[in-house]
Amino acid sequence: MKVKIEETIYEGSGTEIIDHLRRQGFHLTELPDAESYIRFLQGNIIRTTGMDCPLPNRDTETRARTILAHLAKIGGLELLEEL
Repeated sequence: MKVKIEETIYEGSGTEIIDHLRRQGFHLTELPDAESYIRFLQGNIIRTTGMDCPLPNRDTETRARTILAHLAKIGGLELLEEL
């Protein structure tokens, strides 16, 4: 998977991209794992857009890919390549 946020391109699995973004923006104690960051992003999307942001009740990778797709839909990132 490959996404672009502003001028930076992130590449890897959905979970790897989410985890990289989490480590860039937060102390590891605030959001200790990718799953907690996904829930944080979901809440932000709902609050800022008023849109529903459903996530599948599946594994972290599926949830990471879904939240990245939601972010692309609202213009938070550009999805360059989906595996």
